[in-house]
Amino acid sequence: MGSQIPSGIETNDYKKAEYLADLIAIHLMLTQEKTLGEELKQNLEVVQSLLGPEIFTHPSAVDRVELMNLYIEKSSKEDPKVAFKEIFEKVWNMD
Repeated sequence: MGSQIPSGIETNDYKKAEYLADLIAIHLMLTQEKTLGEELKQNLEVVQSLLGPEIFTHPSAVDRVELMNLYIEKSSKEDPKVAFKEIFEKVWNMD
């Protein structure tokens, strides 16, 4: 996505791209592959243990799973497409 993602003060383009990739993946799993999505929801601790620490190009595992949990919570209360859009905009505008 290169220079198309706006950089913030604390979150660089690489980290934003990782957050957006996580958001897209969890959205697709929960809306298109519901069994797999439910399994993922039950195993976020395992996912967190696999993602690793924060580095220049990647947010921390804790922050990535926090974003996934935010999507899970919002999409259970409102239209998943609306939840996706709201969180996408939040990531896009991160500082």
